[in-house]
Amino acid sequence: GTTEVLVITTNTMPPTESRLFISDQAGTTSITGLSQDLFTLNITNNATLGTFPLSYPFSNADTVSGTFDGDANGTAVSGTFSGSFNTSVDAHGTLNLNDFGLGAYNENVTRLKTELDITLIVLGFINIGTVTQTSYSYYDDVNGNLVFRTSTNVIDIDAFGNVINETIRLYGALDQSTL
Repeated sequence: GTTEVLVITTNTMPPTESRLFISDQAGTTSITGLSQDLFTLNITNNATLGTFPLSYPFSNADTVSGTFDGDANGTAVSGTFSGSFNTSVDAHGTLNLNDFGLGAYNENVTRLKTELDITLIVLGFINIGTVTQTSYSYYDDVNGNLVFRTSTNVIDIDAFGNVINETIRLYGALDQSTL
């Protein structure tokens, strides 16, 4: 089951929250669910990230499945999904972040890339669309803390006359003043 929830809040008005539900079992970290705005995934065949610490050049390919529910322009939709979840430690080097209110950062990092690609099914057999999420997480090489994260979510749904073609990009930086 889920052992941790990562909450990301935007600084837009009104603020929105994204949640990442995580399971850590004997050092192996998996994603058990995602929620963002009007869309929730319950991943019953968990998306395995790997056994931490991960090192360059690590890669893992996993299959995922589960249930979803959401809102397609005012119409409630729910069903099942299946697809793939790929993880790779694909880069390492120096990350330079300008001082944008959180303090400048110029240290060595390791980058973790994750790609989720799923197909959404309703009524047991009707394909209503796809969701693709590509995330890059940059971890400090000294203390292992998450420093910077980007996520691009592409949602392409055609559910009973309600069409959603949306790309959501999120960027997050660690607030070093709270450490």
